[in-house]
Amino acid sequence: MLRTWTRLAACVLAVAAVWACSPQSALAQFNSGELYFAHGLPGDALDTEQLDVPNTLPVDVCVGIQGTNTLNCVFSNVTFSNFRGPLDVTPGVYQVVVSPANQNNPGSNPAIITGTVAIRARQSFTFVAHVAAGGGPKGTSFLNDTSRIASTKSRVTVRQTAALGAVDVALVSPLGLPGTAALGLVNGTQSSANEVMAGPFLATMTPDGKPGTILLGPQLTTLSPLNAYFVYAVGSPDSDTVQFLVQRVSLGRKLLP
Repeated sequence: MLRTWTRLAACVLAVAAVWACSPQSALAQFNSGELYFAHGLPGDALDTEQLDVPNTLPVDVCVGIQGTNTLNCVFSNVTFSNFRGPLDVTPGVYQVVVSPANQNNPGSNPAIITGTVAIRARQSFTFVAHVAAGGGPKGTSFLNDTSRIASTKSRVTVRQTAALGAVDVALVSPLGLPGTAALGLVNGTQSSANEVMAGPFLATMTPDGKPGTILLGPQLTTLSPLNAYFVYAVGSPDSDTVQFLVQRVSLGRKLLP
């Protein structure tokens, strides 16, 4: 009997060790946060009389704990309209540096955007490189709502990071389901998080209070259940790069509050 119990205890300890070391374990998720990067900065925001930057603008993204003077290039050669991440991080205040991509030595070119993000355990953030309302590069960090949601629902948040004034963004279901709208969003802000039934939606952007003037869309976006969606307006009308970017964060894989 003693030998049997000894073997059982060894098996339990072995399983516990594997679970604790797994990157998807509840313990790891409980003690860490995560950071995504969204590239919404077309190259024309960096144009000068002597320099014509392609709108694809590949960039490197370096991240480090603020005050340590140590940066690690975590995402390299990211092009306009793409996402990277998540990067799992321990709680702390992080410096984020975005620079034009250097394929030989990533992260070595002069910064075009710098910012800080304070991340607590179990928090999810997205740092967005985008165009300021008046032109020029800007970095904005957004807290991603990853709280619990019903199994038939999706969560939608709209973020205005395009070189535009205040805008309204509506998501309308072609199936007649209740939709959602974000009104009066100015550059660098986001709507509240709204829950909708999963399914197809048409996203349309108009100037604030002018529903008859279409700036963008309608664009079909299909929302799956148990996912959070972050809909970004990015780009600049000067370079004809205004578009929607949609970031999906799965809620099923997380240890949620």
